[in-house]
Formats: sequence, structure tokens, C-alpha cells
Amino acid sequence: MSLDIATPKGQVSLQDEQIVARWFNRKEDHFYLQTPKDSPAKVDAILTRGEEIIGLAETKCRYNITLQDFRHKFHNEWLVTWEKLESGLKMAEQLCVPLYGFLYLVDDDVLLIANLSKAEIRREFTETQKTINGGKIVRENGFIPMKGALVKHTISK
Repeated sequence: MSLDIATPKGQVSLQDEQIVARWFNRKEDHFYLQTPKDSPAKVDAILTRGEEIIGLAETKCRYNITLQDFRHKFHNEWLVTWEKLESGLKMAEQLCVPLYGFLYLVDDDVLLIANLSKAEIRREFTETQKTINGGKIVRENGFIPMKGALVKHTISK
């Protein structure tokens, strides 16, 4: 099975996810431990403080969209496939930690952070881009309200 992360667009996304990881790691004793990128992991990272797991992370990088556009064109809702959300939420529940969502708007260098374990996620079947490399697919998606998300500006510096 070929993973999208192995493609040129996937590699760009991986580099941008590492910007998110470096931002998280800036706080003393905090670590964003990426899951293996050569397999389809159910979450993108395990978040730790010291030797304790404090959460799991679903991280997405979005391109060609500003924070203002996200708030207006997408009604401040982040779309993630329901299958990915459901497995991350179950895993977080089993570990008794929250699942956090990190949405990195690369063009604005803005990171939106939400506790997905507490979010009221709307589910709907919609046609979306199949993968980072394009294509179309109809599947069940979760729409995460990001109105109350923590907003961090200029995270790559």
C-alpha cells in the first residue's frame, strides 16, 4: 500500500507537521511524539509532559487559506474524516486523555488548537478531496466547530 506521505505533497505536509511539533516542544518538558509515518496510524502524535501522556493529537495542515477565509468560507468548521476522528477519540478515551486537534493554516502561520474530546462534532456524508494528492470521494466526515479554539500566531518562528 502506498501512503500519501511518500508523495511530494505528503512530504511538504510532513515538514509542516514538524513545525507544529517544534512549536509544542518549545514548552519545557513537553513532547510531540509523532507516530510512524510509514504506516496508517490512527493518530498523528502522542503528547507528553515529562514521562506522562497528556493527550493524543490529530494534526492537519491546510494550504491556500487564511484564518479570515477559514472563518467565513468554512463557517469556522474544520472537516476531518469521521473514521479518523472516531478512532482517535476511542484511543484517547481508552488512555483517559483528551484528543487534541491541531489545525495549522500554513499561509497565515496560524495554529488552531481544540480539545476534540469535548467538541460537539457534526457528522455528515459529503463529497470531499480523497487525499492530499487530490481525487474525490463521498464519505462520512466530522465538522469540528473551531470558534472557541485557541489561536496561536506565527508558530514557525
